Amino acid sequence: MRIEKETGERELAETEKQLAELNENLATLNAQKKEKSDELEELQTTSALMTRKLNSASQLISGLGSE
Repeated sequence: MRIEKETGERELAETEKQLAELNENLATLNAQKKEKSDELEELQTTSALMTRKLNSASQLISGLGSE
């Protein structure tokens, strides 16, 4: 009975260690995900701004070409 208890306690300690490592990895991955999401949002904002500027430039060029 004592051997089973010791074996169980060792297995529990190993499982808790693995769980701690997995939680640490998860925290790292969540931080990376947030960083990449923020970067994507910034790129999408920049893309929308550049598209508006390109459209304005195209309209200006078309207007000047018809004069």
